[in-house]
Amino acid sequence: MVDRRTFGMWARGRRRALDLTQHQMAELVGCATVTIRKIEADERRPSKVMAMQFAKVLGIDAGDFDGFVAAARGFRAPATGVGAPHEIEARLPVALTRFVGREGELDELERTCSVAGGPARLITVIGPPGVGKTRFALEAASRLAGRYDTPAVLVQLAHRSAAEEIVPAVAAALGADLGDVRDERTSLIARIRTGPLLLVLDNLEQIQGAGQVVADLLETCDSLSCLVTSRRPLLAYGEHEFELAPLTEPAAVQLFIDRSSALLRNRIADHDEVAAVCRLLDGLPLAIELAARRVRDHSVAELRERIDSSLSALGSGPLDRDGRHATMEATVAWSHHLLDQATQSVARHAAVFRGGFTAGALAAVVPA
Repeated sequence: MVDRRTFGMWARGRRRALDLTQHQMAELVGCATVTIRKIEADERRPSKVMAMQFAKVLGIDAGDFDGFVAAARGFRAPATGVGAPHEIEARLPVALTRFVGREGELDELERTCSVAGGPARLITVIGPPGVGKTRFALEAASRLAGRYDTPAVLVQLAHRSAAEEIVPAVAAALGADLGDVRDERTSLIARIRTGPLLLVLDNLEQIQGAGQVVADLLETCDSLSCLVTSRRPLLAYGEHEFELAPLTEPAAVQLFIDRSSALLRNRIADHDEVAAVCRLLDGLPLAIELAARRVRDHSVAELRERIDSSLSALGSGPLDRDGRHATMEATVAWSHHLLDQATQSVARHAAVFRGGFTAGALAAVVPA
């Protein structure tokens, strides 16, 4: 029996290789967008006339028309000689909690990203530890993928330390088995070139030379876009730096209430106390989520007093959380580890200040 998924998957890959959206394809074929969607999902078969129009739009050679139409009508699978591409499936983790706030930033990133017709193919989301770079990038990628018919794939690089590890990590995330291929880069590029793709490259700050690797992929794959998270810029040509600020107070309060509601039967009513806690935590989502987990043991007022004394009052996060984000201390330690020795020394001397400080005050406590 013919596998009826075969033609739909093939047609979708071929369309993407031509950099066409479903809407554009529908206009060229002369049908509704929903018809293209159903054909690619193998929910319906095109008529003979429509199949012939498909063949013209997809650039099928005249000698292959009959075979193509037969495949489109469901009589047999399309011939591999007609350029059937390797399908790239979307690979983003499903969020377990509601995304809160940042609608303005999401809209700005969408306008900037090349997936949506913007000017930037490389966007680096930059911000301090705990500001929510990864969650924001995943939310942005999910929206872009859904709205612009482009597969988005997450590549986790937090535990990679060398630029040479990036290509194998991308290949693994795409589900591409490079095997014993001598030139992994060439094989990966061939895979990426099958159609539009958005790569979410998460946590690149610790990889020296990462910018050069990413820029090389972008230069050789014109349908590729990259959304990077890092605590510092890649300094790559064409990079668009997107600085992510802490949450506004209304969003911070909503995040605290959302996360604490998962632990309490009754929602917290004292929003003023919650706002005070969020201000102490500088609107950092990681710190707010850690604090919200403490409401089973302390009232919000008690929590505010404890946090004002020490960040250790936040405790630790869920057991399945990345070790770098399990506590605020671990997050700060990871950032400290990335500094050179001279900067680490300055940071240690700055620890004498309880609040903010001026450059002059810092100079007074740092040995010449």
